Amino acid sequence: MLLRYVLPASRRSKQPETSPSPSLAATRRVMRNPSGIVGTAILVIFLLVAFMAPMLAPFDPLVQHAGDELKAPGTTYLLGTDEFGRDILSRIIYGARLSLAVGIISTGIGFAIGALSGLITGFLGGWVDEMVNRLW
Repeated sequence: MLLRYVLPASRRSKQPETSPSPSLAATRRVMRNPSGIVGTAILVIFLLVAFMAPMLAPFDPLVQHAGDELKAPGTTYLLGTDEFGRDILSRIIYGARLSLAVGIISTGIGFAIGALSGLITGFLGGWVDEMVNRLW
């Protein structure tokens, strides 16, 4: 005989308990931690600088300014110039775009390789699974 325990109506919850989504839970954990807030702020600033490079850079990063080679930091060139007279600040700002692209592409390649190998080993199993596990 199957017995069921039924809570009295006064103790039953009106709404079912739902747990927050994993991304929401992770966001809450990061925002409670001071290091997480600082890291998130740095990431947001880096992304904004990368996307707004044409508006933020004072000079074209590829243009050579004749006569301004190896200038010290000053009012015209905030971080100075290199041996070809190019503004270093502009080159750093535009370099953020390249760094961001390299990071996204390398992460995508790693994800694709990992997902593909996981799918293959999960589907085939057996000795293929053993070999891939030993290789990786």
